[in-house]
Amino acid sequence: MKYQALTILFTVIAFTAMTSLPETAISAPAKTTQQQVIKHKRESFTFHSKALDAISTCTVFTPDPMVKGERYPVLYLLHGYSGDNNDWADRTSCTLALTNKKMIVVLPNGDYKGWYVDSPLIKEYQYDSLVAKDVVAEIDQRYPTIAKREARAVAGLSMGGHGAITLAEKHPDVFCSASSLSGVLTLHDWLPKYYLEELLGPTRKEKAWADNCAYCLSDTLTTANIEIMFDCGTSDICYNGSAELDEKLTALGVKHTFNRTYPGVHSWAYWDEHLPEHVLFHYNNMTEKLSGKNMKIDNSTMTPQQKLYKKRWLQFEKETATYYDDPKATSPIVLLGSSTLQIFNEKELMPGLPVVNRGISGDRIGIDNQPGISHRIYNTVIKLKPRAIIINNGTNDLAHTAKTGTPKTREVIDEYRWVVARLLKELPNCHIFINSCHPTNDSSATIAPFIWQYNILLQNLAKEMGDHVHYIDHANAVKDENGLLKKEFAADGLHLNAKGNEVLRDKIMEALKEQGILDGLQ
Repeated sequence: MKYQALTILFTVIAFTAMTSLPETAISAPAKTTQQQVIKHKRESFTFHSKALDAISTCTVFTPDPMVKGERYPVLYLLHGYSGDNNDWADRTSCTLALTNKKMIVVLPNGDYKGWYVDSPLIKEYQYDSLVAKDVVAEIDQRYPTIAKREARAVAGLSMGGHGAITLAEKHPDVFCSASSLSGVLTLHDWLPKYYLEELLGPTRKEKAWADNCAYCLSDTLTTANIEIMFDCGTSDICYNGSAELDEKLTALGVKHTFNRTYPGVHSWAYWDEHLPEHVLFHYNNMTEKLSGKNMKIDNSTMTPQQKLYKKRWLQFEKETATYYDDPKATSPIVLLGSSTLQIFNEKELMPGLPVVNRGISGDRIGIDNQPGISHRIYNTVIKLKPRAIIINNGTNDLAHTAKTGTPKTREVIDEYRWVVARLLKELPNCHIFINSCHPTNDSSATIAPFIWQYNILLQNLAKEMGDHVHYIDHANAVKDENGLLKKEFAADGLHLNAKGNEVLRDKIMEALKEQGILDGLQ
């Protein structure tokens, strides 16, 4: 049985640190002995919703038996479009995911097309208020809950994934964590369908669309103190929306987890497989918060590099949104990377060509959710539909490697490989040029040995990735007899001067001409 291993794992890691308090007390989950196996009982109830002015139904899973005097955290689990409050219960093995979790799980009925929004157009569709106000209040009244935000979490799939993130963004006083499986996280980008136009207005320019979009509301998460996780199958129609939200949250410096490499499509098989991970995420988070740990997520303090990253990323986002507003705009050549490309003056060095610069000084490749090019390629690059992409990145990661031993060069290459594979998938007709890292000198000379090893791996990567990926070697043209950056090409020990940039330009132009990218442009 596919959940047998997970069930054993969850039993082993069941929480053992909490003790039971009197019935009137608010407590963290109580201690579970090794012999106990906590199962859950399913039940349903109906109640009158003030928000809907109608009867609504909830399905609830409670620990069986519930210990007298003990209070429990609550996970609100939202269904998708065309579903109801029984979907998760009937179509997944959720009871296995809940094994040994001392918490209550609530499945509200968000209507098959309610989208968990308060519609400004249809008064009967107030499903944001239904969940965040009516259902929460009803559950706290009916069950022995821990009635505080540190003990409430929300998750959902597809339409419910949209609902989970937006409910947390709008009601940070109600929920402490939120997660999405295959969520519709860029509502503003979706065509008016699935009843959205009836709920929010006939066009995406209506204010209600942005007011109910997880991506558009993401600024609120900088101060919301909410744990965020989301994932989406790599072949899912919603994948790019998840990638966009990851890029935006990374730019804003918001702590989050995006599990971006899961294979799968928009299906119950995917949601059934990944539900245990989401249950455990919320259970761990609520338990930590209730024990006094991890009480505050500070997204307000940014390093100078993070501030620069945010400034440049937001600038790129605006430029991308308006690029094709110019009737003369044509499919561009994109420069993507760190300071080598940011300071590269494409208007002087490549005049007359449709070049868009996406360089950020100090940028890295993006390992472990840190800011880097793997977290900005969709909104700032892929959306431009470029004819060619020049990537120059790696020196900043290798500087850390030279200083601390991490990341390993192979780890940087693995992330680079993911970037190239993603670009190829989204832009199958685009040519991708992997540019070598030029050597360093002076105070940065310790990076040089790592750079030469890295360039060999980059060249191999280009060969590995197919006919639309090419390697540009400008490093050998600017090195001295010791493998360091020649003084005549150096602005400092790390960067090229004007003469060095001309060498880089010549190598780029040669590669572009060889692949026919400049045909019709010059």
